Amino acid sequence: MGLGAAYLTLGSWHTSVRPTAELNTKAKAAALRAIELDDMLAEAHMLLGRIKWVIDWDWAGADREYKRGIKLNPRSWHALINYANYLTGMGRPEESIELGKQALEIDPLSVVTYNELGLAYHKNGQDKKALEQYFAGLELDPDFKQSHGLLAQLYAKKGLYEKALIHMDKRKSGEGSAMPFRGFLYGKSGRKAEALKILNNLKQRAGKEYVSGINLAMIHLGLDQKEEAMDWLEKAYQERDRALVWLKIKWIYDPLRNEPRFKDLLRRMNFSE
Repeated sequence: MGLGAAYLTLGSWHTSVRPTAELNTKAKAAALRAIELDDMLAEAHMLLGRIKWVIDWDWAGADREYKRGIKLNPRSWHALINYANYLTGMGRPEESIELGKQALEIDPLSVVTYNELGLAYHKNGQDKKALEQYFAGLELDPDFKQSHGLLAQLYAKKGLYEKALIHMDKRKSGEGSAMPFRGFLYGKSGRKAEALKILNNLKQRAGKEYVSGINLAMIHLGLDQKEEAMDWLEKAYQERDRALVWLKIKWIYDPLRNEPRFKDLLRRMNFSE
């Protein structure tokens, strides 16, 4: 099972490892083998659920596996928080909120749980409650980079780009994976030259290593370049980028919602209207 999780992580959007068909096949094979050895292993079903979500785009299959994992171990923090993440991504934040609350009861010292619950509140239009959760997590760990990243996204959605950049500056590590969003913020706040510098740097790297099309599309959206953003999203689709599963609900793609190419992309990913 650990091997399957490793293969799944290797092809994630925030790494420089291309999500190849071979990696995807190996991840699924490892998860299925774990279930074959022990069908009562909750973690194996949760892993298969994530694979069906981010690789197969099999929404119903993912839902079944996540539910199976929770049924096998209803007190598993890992199972609850992973299913909550899936529900948020699928546009079901109300259900995600309930699972997040349950996970917080099990482990009230998990910053990740506060963040996941905050994200669900944010996607449900309850920004005040989202902020409460993010800052509650920061009380436990003031330097937790995920918390600052989520705060930056919330403020950016409100058009508070400079405030968002303050939280990006507070990230103490992982700047490489944060650069695309920083480029987006520069573009939206009128700092075009700085946005282009990041964009060009990523494009140069893309000629030598894997760079997620999601990352490049993000910066183009910050520069209000819809066609270029769609070109990179198409490339991400061809590479079956794992981050594409957030297209349905992520606000950053709102300028594309009425674009025929974007609607067709959602259709090809099995998203309903």
